[in-house]
Amino acid sequence: MEFWGREREIEVLKRELTRPGLRIFLLRGRRRVGKTALIRHFLQEAGTEAFYHEAVSHEPPRIFLESLMRFLKPEHPLPLDFEGVFWLLAEKSKRSGRKPVVAIDEFPDLLESWPGLAGHLRRWIDLHPEANVLFIFAGSSLSLM
Repeated sequence: MEFWGREREIEVLKRELTRPGLRIFLLRGRRRVGKTALIRHFLQEAGTEAFYHEAVSHEPPRIFLESLMRFLKPEHPLPLDFEGVFWLLAEKSKRSGRKPVVAIDEFPDLLESWPGLAGHLRRWIDLHPEANVLFIFAGSSLSLM
């Protein structure tokens, strides 16, 4: 499948991937304008480990955490909670020679299903300034911002 018309956005994402440290990319737009296709195309071209999750309204947070845990492949069992899973993400980002990408599509749905998530993310970012991760949060809702 050919992908065209989003060269500028792809270049911005590639630049964010090469910049050191934690990077956050917000992708907001009307429904059905190609946000998901843009993310998937970038992840295929990125040349790094990438995690993609499409949130669903009223989805239990456990579904997201289990999916992220499978991506992180822990050597030992860890608690399936935000602190455990995101600690593992911070460790992976420090050990890896390449910046992993964590893309969450329909991010407002995940925020709605998990009211404390925004606070958890802020705290994690504050506690792990050395994390070398590119987060992509996408959605059509203004609450994304």
